[in-house]
Amino acid sequence: MMTLAKEQLALRPSKYETRYAVESEREKIADLYIKNLWHIAHIPPDLLTVIRSVYQAVHQGRVILIERSGEIAGCTSFVEGSYWYTPRKMLFDTGFFIVPEFRKTRAASLLLNALKREAKDRNALLVMGAGTKDASVAPIMAKRYQQIGAAFVVTD
Repeated sequence: MMTLAKEQLALRPSKYETRYAVESEREKIADLYIKNLWHIAHIPPDLLTVIRSVYQAVHQGRVILIERSGEIAGCTSFVEGSYWYTPRKMLFDTGFFIVPEFRKTRAASLLLNALKREAKDRNALLVMGAGTKDASVAPIMAKRYQQIGAAFVVTD
């Protein structure tokens, strides 16, 4: 039984690939976000807004995918801009997501590296958010990167 498991693992390529999303993948990416946003978002997602945003971001070349064996393991989208007080160019993460089955793999690290390269190529600072209900994410980011503030949803 152990031998069979090893043989099966040997047949499954473990190489990850990062690349820009293409127009024909817009529906698949929107579906990925829609299925998973309900569990992580602080504000309930609006389906039409998610679809429009994904379609626009893919069309503008602002979505990077990470795949393994042709299966999407995660994706991120971004916008370029700056804070009101500085002309310094920044790349803002607007949707970093890893499919649950790939969360304890190298997928997140590799996707983050692709986003870092994108920022470097644009001579921009990378600004990442931690817009998730998972309280473990922000402390992990704060250990490795400089925290520049916090975001709050004011509901009253």
